[in-house]
Amino acid sequence: MTREEHVKFCSLCKNRKLDFQQGYVCKLTNKIADFDISCTHFTPDEVHNIAKPAYTENTYNDNSEGISWKTIGSIVIFILVLVRFIYRMSR
Repeated sequence: MTREEHVKFCSLCKNRKLDFQQGYVCKLTNKIADFDISCTHFTPDEVHNIAKPAYTENTYNDNSEGISWKTIGSIVIFILVLVRFIYRMSR
């Protein structure tokens, strides 16, 4: 995980501590996060009222159905514009 993803976990954890040189550190270990998938020390902060955040490798693409209709529509429009351009150039 990247530091940014670690900070997302730590910002929701009761065991976080802000260090002005390192950012969020664990107040149990006094170290920055170094876990791969989830932290064994994670305790949800009652202020946020959340469960443990789930980490998935596909964080940036939530489209599990494949290509979206917007993408298909954009491709069709591009092809139509391209065909029209080629037709006008051939006259």
